Amino acid sequence: MLQDFNSNTVRLRVGFASSAQYKAFYFNSNAVRLRAFVESVTNINVTRFQFQHGTIERKPESEVNNVRKKFQFQHGAELIEVFLNTIQSASMVRFSHQKFENDTPVTYELEPYVVKEHRNRWYVIGLARNRQGIRCFGLDRILADSIEITSDRYEPSAFDADAYFSKALGIAVYDEPAQNVVISMTPMRGRYFRSQPFFPFNQEDILADDETEFKCRLHMIVNKELIYELARFANEMKVISPESLRTDLLQHLKESVAFQN
Repeated sequence: MLQDFNSNTVRLRVGFASSAQYKAFYFNSNAVRLRAFVESVTNINVTRFQFQHGTIERKPESEVNNVRKKFQFQHGAELIEVFLNTIQSASMVRFSHQKFENDTPVTYELEPYVVKEHRNRWYVIGLARNRQGIRCFGLDRILADSIEITSDRYEPSAFDADAYFSKALGIAVYDEPAQNVVISMTPMRGRYFRSQPFFPFNQEDILADDETEFKCRLHMIVNKELIYELARFANEMKVISPESLRTDLLQHLKESVAFQN
């Protein structure tokens, strides 16, 4: 079957042997890295690649192995195939995961659904049985020698990665619902924002667009990634609501100034 993958820069159609296989993939990447990653996967029956400029045939195995080596600069990339295999076989996997801020790793039992790339890091998303909810784990923080692919099989999920991540910036999807975030910015920043927004919005979400400001509403989950993005343009962009986000952004900026001093 053919399945579409869309990113900011490329529309890719990949031929898979079955509909179950493409569910393992969720990409937010450019064309070159997208092609290189898919070509590096040997256990998925990828049959052809179609970019806007034509069709690219799959490379011989010797060349594919060379492509795989290029991914080793990304921590955790060596585990991509491991989790793709568990997704394909619908195998429950057990592993230890250690957050950067914690000294002690935590063991999880996961029904893996999706492998996702974000900002040069790779993540696996699935149902954590011992947390009874969908969780996201950075592959670079999974202890490789702790991975155990069990004989326990799970029923493939109808998990929709697009829907799951659609209301959040980045990979931090919390249990809280999305809310309306209203931001105001200078007219110049507004022109940049309209041409390449960090989060999608509709025409009816534009609340002001004149010579004094550009103001819009974004319906999204508030997370740290949003705060970091807003801080990048704090001299040209401000939060109108919700007040809690405005408070968190101001606190982040205060701490940044204090650290620099």
